[in-house]
Amino acid sequence: MSGVHDSGALLETAFGTSESSFQYGDPQNFISKKVDEEKISSDEQEYDSDALKPDPYHPDEADKEFLSSKPTCFLVLGKPGVGKTTLARKLAEDWHTELISISDLISTNMKQKTELGVRAKDLLLRGEPVPDEMVSRMLEIKMKSPEVAHHGYTMDDFPLMDENFMKLRDQLDMMKNWPLKPDFVINFRIPDSDLEVRRLGQKTDPITGALYIKEQYAPTQIEKPIAKTDVEEEENDDEQEDEVMEEEQLEVIY
Repeated sequence: MSGVHDSGALLETAFGTSESSFQYGDPQNFISKKVDEEKISSDEQEYDSDALKPDPYHPDEADKEFLSSKPTCFLVLGKPGVGKTTLARKLAEDWHTELISISDLISTNMKQKTELGVRAKDLLLRGEPVPDEMVSRMLEIKMKSPEVAHHGYTMDDFPLMDENFMKLRDQLDMMKNWPLKPDFVINFRIPDSDLEVRRLGQKTDPITGALYIKEQYAPTQIEKPIAKTDVEEEENDDEQEDEVMEEEQLEVIY
């Protein structure tokens, strides 16, 4: 009897039950059911382990990640009068960044009566230019300000291609020391002939200093069609009726 195996014992060992469990069913169906139950159990364990993981889309964590990320910064370059300031203002308004330009930076320091602003005003009143070191210091303070660190910046026309200002190499070296480097550099390119036509038609607002091109202050007038009077409309209707009658008569003749 040693060579005879108990089928019930084998089934109980393999599947945790005896042969009597199949007396009212198909053994194959039972095996499939057993496998499905084990799969569901493993899926539940995996789901429980995932539920214990921290939510990557938690509002507080998302806000913290967004606030600690680098703000977007723009650099707008181009020839004078090409439209740099107009674009820079729109970018700063749409992206809620700090608009920075050398001329506005000096004016702001003078209005706020900062130490550098007072010194710059005294120099300008004496007809002397603001030295490069003073402008560099103003720009450095602005770049390290909390508002720039939070909102980013839109730099209008820097580096400057002006012989009276610091050399281009010095301006580039200054940019390397900025806490926030520009993410996007927009360079306006336009032929000198087109720029000349554009500049000849520009006008400056004496109060705000804003530039306007001819298409803005004197747009091309579109001629509206002249409305016909009632008498003219009646005459046109009569002419159309006469033409229809003539066509009908010709059809009758031929």
